[in-house]
Amino acid sequence: MADSQKALCHHIEALRGYARALLGNPSQADDLVRECLVRVLARRRPDRPIRDIQAHLFAIFHSVRADQFRHPAEMRAAVALEASCLALSRPGWPDAHPACRDLEDALAALPEHQRQAVLLVGLAGFGYERAAAALGVPVATVLSRLAGGRESLRRLMAPADPGPWFGIERARRPSRERDAVAVAVPPARSR
Repeated sequence: MADSQKALCHHIEALRGYARALLGNPSQADDLVRECLVRVLARRRPDRPIRDIQAHLFAIFHSVRADQFRHPAEMRAAVALEASCLALSRPGWPDAHPACRDLEDALAALPEHQRQAVLLVGLAGFGYERAAAALGVPVATVLSRLAGGRESLRRLMAPADPGPWFGIERARRPSRERDAVAVAVPPARSR
């Protein structure tokens, strides 16, 4: 029992980081993580140990998140207040690198299903199979969402003014038939 609690505590920070990156609202993320932990502890069965506690935690987290979508009326007032507080507090990050803020904005612009895949694989370090298990979808779906999310991030993070060298394609190699140059072979010397 104590070992499972230690293992659970070991993964809480990763879950909190993922939740905050996914939701963009630290208070709401902490509430969801708290609810996730309550569910995990309430449903714990000593006769059935959990093999992969991290994947189990993230699966429960997504279940809690789905429940939130089913009952959104309870969260609307809190979300509006939290969003305004977050908007007011954001400029107070003088030490944050502008690229980090740009990445945060780009992640927030992704559709949630793509953001989940990108954050599980990129931030939480899940493999494709574990991410699929945590999200409750096939591996191919995770790969598709991940590819779409990465492409969207590339597009969103591209510089507004790329400069003269950014978009230049590599020079095309000349076709052998069209651009062949006759090479003169010097005659063999006679002795």
